[in-house]
Amino acid sequence: MLPVAVCFLIQTAALPATISGTIHAAPDGRPLAGVRVEEGGAPAAFSDTAGRYVLPGLAAGTHRLRFTLVGYAPEELGVLLADSSAQVRVDVELEALPVLLPTVQVVARTPADDPAASGEGETEIGKVSLADGWLARRPAGEADVQRALAAVPGVQGRRESAVGLHVRGGASSENLVLLDGIPLFSAVHFSGAASAVNPDAIAGVDMHTGVSPARFGDHLAGVLELETRDAAPVPFGARGSVGPGEIRQTVSGYLPGLETGIVVGGRATYRDALLDEGFSGRHNGYGDLLGVATTRVGRGRLRLISFTAGNQLDFPSISDAGSESPGPADGAPADVENGTGGSRNAIAWSSHSQGLTWSSTGPRGRTVAAAAWWAGSAADVTWLGSGGAQRLRSELSELGASARAAWPDADGSTGLGVSLVRPATRYAVSSGGVADPSAGLSLRAGPVVGSVFAERLWRPASRLALSTGLRASTDFSGWAGLEPRVAALLTPDSRTQLGLGFGRSHQVLQSLANDESALGSLLGFDLPAAGGSERLPIARADELEAVVGRRLTRGLDLSVTGYLRRTSGIALGAVSTLGLFPADSIAIGRGSASGVIGALALERGPLSGRASITLARDVRAAGATTYDAGYGQGTSVALDLDYELVRDTHLQLQFRDGARQSASIVAPGFEWRPIQPLLESGELGGTPENLPGAVNGARLPDYARLDLGLSRAWHFPGMGQSAALFTAVSVVDVLGRRNVLGWVAGPDGITRPILGLRRGLTFEVGWRF
Repeated sequence: MLPVAVCFLIQTAALPATISGTIHAAPDGRPLAGVRVEEGGAPAAFSDTAGRYVLPGLAAGTHRLRFTLVGYAPEELGVLLADSSAQVRVDVELEALPVLLPTVQVVARTPADDPAASGEGETEIGKVSLADGWLARRPAGEADVQRALAAVPGVQGRRESAVGLHVRGGASSENLVLLDGIPLFSAVHFSGAASAVNPDAIAGVDMHTGVSPARFGDHLAGVLELETRDAAPVPFGARGSVGPGEIRQTVSGYLPGLETGIVVGGRATYRDALLDEGFSGRHNGYGDLLGVATTRVGRGRLRLISFTAGNQLDFPSISDAGSESPGPADGAPADVENGTGGSRNAIAWSSHSQGLTWSSTGPRGRTVAAAAWWAGSAADVTWLGSGGAQRLRSELSELGASARAAWPDADGSTGLGVSLVRPATRYAVSSGGVADPSAGLSLRAGPVVGSVFAERLWRPASRLALSTGLRASTDFSGWAGLEPRVAALLTPDSRTQLGLGFGRSHQVLQSLANDESALGSLLGFDLPAAGGSERLPIARADELEAVVGRRLTRGLDLSVTGYLRRTSGIALGAVSTLGLFPADSIAIGRGSASGVIGALALERGPLSGRASITLARDVRAAGATTYDAGYGQGTSVALDLDYELVRDTHLQLQFRDGARQSASIVAPGFEWRPIQPLLESGELGGTPENLPGAVNGARLPDYARLDLGLSRAWHFPGMGQSAALFTAVSVVDVLGRRNVLGWVAGPDGITRPILGLRRGLTFEVGWRF
């Protein structure tokens, strides 16, 4: 026994001094990966996916450690090692930096700001982030990822509807949406709900509004990355909320022995979401379900994601005001309950994504990641238009896999990756009754698309950072595309930044929906069709961007961004049809979007805010037909202010103003009243087909809306900081303008407006424990 003890003491004495531990986020205890650990001012280690770090081979004495991660306050501390064989454990909690606005626009970020990152896109211009805790800062009725991003300079919703995000003049279908690296398609709910992803389950968001890193493919405009919340290392947790029309709940659990966490979140409407009394819209509503399981496999983290969402609308095709809309058609559902003898439009769509991801971060910041997924969407529409009854069935099913690796070096970092996807799409329209259908537009495609990319970030001079990337893609049947992307960031002094970027991208999946339809702006789902065939090409976009950033004084920053994007080979639903979807042909065209965005950001004491002005032009053309898009057009002004009255109590102000927005006039017989807050349903009736003639030939009046909100977090003694009750109330449309959202032609030839929200209250109650 004695020799064994002696050997043990000898071996222990021979071990070099080591400091190790785990790094977590406060207050939820989530392990943080990629935290940079400095010892004596020099990089020494990075935390792995479980938040663990090790500093071996240290000498006796006091060691000064510094822990840094973008989005969190740095932590510094001194650790005393009594001798050269000391083994010391130091666990660290990093506090998230206060984000008083719903979004923070990062003009540029250099390797010095985030050396722990893989180096992908660190000179990127116009990157937008929502940090953990963003949800608690949103006004009542605005607890949604897309609604938060719609307030960012350069990103637009459709006035009072944010179901689609238009990034620098791009259509909503031209964005790439990723949930933990897994693609999402048509993941939106109608009207006030917007994104179908439960916001309680989202810990952070990155949105790339400009030239994105080369690792992102199949998009022409923006890239939206959603990061789900890890289950904290506690046995049980819950987050939820109830508002005027929906209830949502997320629960999480953690199994320490298996190092496995599970998060499950769901949301559903609890009342008729759209139709007013007398329309019997009992089938109108939406719901979604998200599940995430995370565990350790090998030296990395394995994550299983499952997401589903569904929506249904059923409304009369003849308005309540009486019109000359078509009568009942063979195969169209009769409105028996209302006794009108009329017919109804029925629209349903769904989205699903299932996938596996695995990622590992090495001790010196080397990262390896892989993903495999099955994702898709479906839409079923019964439509009674001026030409009679039509039935649309749209389906997308995509199988895909990807892998990438990145590693830092002395002056930058390098990344490589590969992906292989097969998007199978079906788009079929039939006209006439069920007993005698006639074929309409029918498209099927299932290309196999392979891509490889390489990226390099380096600093040739102390004040200059460069990022280059090249992505190559092919469908293995004749099409191949190269996508060069380059960005440069110059910092002439400590208060000024100058950036320039250029990039090309392609998109295989396009949407055939008419995004200039009044109903399309309310619903927001896509009708995907794969390109590469004679009927539908693969679209391309080239973008040039520049930015000037200047810190005017402490807590006050100014940035001016200019962009120019040209697209070709895009499907233009507005030229193809007067209704929601094309039934017999597809128009292929081109686009040009340009703009200048000026933003002023303030953060000083309890007051933070951002003001921005955007001057933009967005033109679409097919042959000799040219029109201004109904988004990314004209002048828009935004102001967001947040003032912390007392601790955990915030007063919020949001102001939006816009001019020169274009719109098409809707044919007679359409009724639309947006959902009012505080338990008042909206109204929808008639078939919203545009009048024949020029697309967007009319202009909308200037738009102005002011909202005020008050939110409060209530903490309970003895339950810890993580347990809280949240209350929020907002006054919507303080100015009482009843903004015009569109135009409807009357049977008498007089055009009447579609009015937006009127002044009212909305509320929300949330909880976390």
